Amino acid sequence: MDGPLDSPRLEHYQERHDIYGGSRLAEQVTRRRFLDYLLGGGVIAWLGTVVYPLYAYLQPPPSREPQATSVKVGPLTDTPPDSARIFKFGRKPGILVHTAEGKLRAFEATCTHLDCTVQ
Repeated sequence: MDGPLDSPRLEHYQERHDIYGGSRLAEQVTRRRFLDYLLGGGVIAWLGTVVYPLYAYLQPPPSREPQATSVKVGPLTDTPPDSARIFKFGRKPGILVHTAEGKLRAFEATCTHLDCTVQ
């Protein structure tokens, strides 16, 4: 009986090892490895076609904020001179200031530092 070092497979391996220059045999792409890559890529592509629509469905659509161009705050008598009034301008708060001279000025009532409503 032949020992493990005298088997025909070992001789075949040694011949191939000598022909391909040693470690380059491991770098050679076999049919099985090619099919593994092909099937792996197919599975990844299939997962992408399943997961992306689910992700897109679960994301809420971007909502557009209505653009307000004017707002009725109320009668001028409700805001006496030298006072201010908070009002809604679309989704953001605004502030109407009635100066001592009788002029009306409107500003966005959101603090630029803390993003809170100015009082």
